[in-house]
Order: sequence, then C-alpha cells, then structure tokens
Amino acid sequence: QSVQEGRIASAGIAPDFERIFISEQIGSNKPEARYFEACFSEIPAFDRERTIILGDSLTSDIRGGKNADIMTCWYNPDRTENRSAVIPDYEICELSEFEGLLGQIFC
Repeated sequence: QSVQEGRIASAGIAPDFERIFISEQIGSNKPEARYFEACFSEIPAFDRERTIILGDSLTSDIRGGKNADIMTCWYNPDRTENRSAVIPDYEICELSEFEGLLGQIFC
C-alpha cells in the first residue's frame, strides 16, 4: 500500500470520489503536465474549462495545475505569505470555503 493510499484510507474520503489518481500508480508526478494528462485521459468527457485543482502545495499542486492549464486553488490554512513565483487563481484558508467558491466559478 502506498503512502497516499494510507492517507486516503485514514481520512475516510474514498467514498466521496469516483476515482482517485495516485502518482505512483500513474508513473509520473505533479507538477509534470504528463501526470495531469494521464488523469484527464481517464475521465470521460473531460472539460479543462470546468476543472480546478485544490491543493496545499504551491510547488506541486498549484504549479502542476498551471502546467496542465487548469484553474488552481491554494488551500492555505496557515495564511502563509506566498513568496514564490507560482500564483494560484484562488486561495482559501478553510476547506469549508471551497464549495462556495465552486458555486461562484461554475454557476
């Protein structure tokens, strides 16, 4: 069992998703566009315009989303100052904010 599978199991979130993509199983890692393209190819009727990545890592998740040309949302619960060149499209500090953000973006 991979580290990610253990995290997913302990968080109890697997039933909330139709599919979970794990880099070790795909064979490439974020922020490589190849990782995202492999994921996208597994999603029927995938629409890049209606896709957003939510992640806590600017260098992996957000840069990866930018590399894959999809919207990005940085989960920043500690309100850390972004001193990098990676600029997310959106930023939230509480996960509870994400659903409302999706409603604003995709209404």
